[in-house]
Amino acid sequence: NWCPHTVTKTVTCQVQNGTILQRVYQTCRWPQGCSGGSYKTVVRPSYKVVYRTVTSLEWKCCPGFSGTACEEGDSPPVVMAVGVHRASREAGIRHLSERRSGWLRS
Repeated sequence: NWCPHTVTKTVTCQVQNGTILQRVYQTCRWPQGCSGGSYKTVVRPSYKVVYRTVTSLEWKCCPGFSGTACEEGDSPPVVMAVGVHRASREAGIRHLSERRSGWLRS
């Protein structure tokens, strides 16, 4: 009673978009003191937000079925026999009727 369904979602992702050069001021690290600080250059990655489409396969209840385990349904599936000899067709119909009766009892 489970059927595959294709689900398409749009998700956000961060991707690297190059680098940023940044000047950072450093204070004096000497215990005696300094006349001033210094600058150092830091290279940091730059990111941007992009949207991507993700497709996945999910299993859901087939049409006509519901419930937590898709066990509740309107009627059992109908199987059609085409081009079968009359005797075997009648046996098949009898078999399907018996199966349907069993489904309805349960």
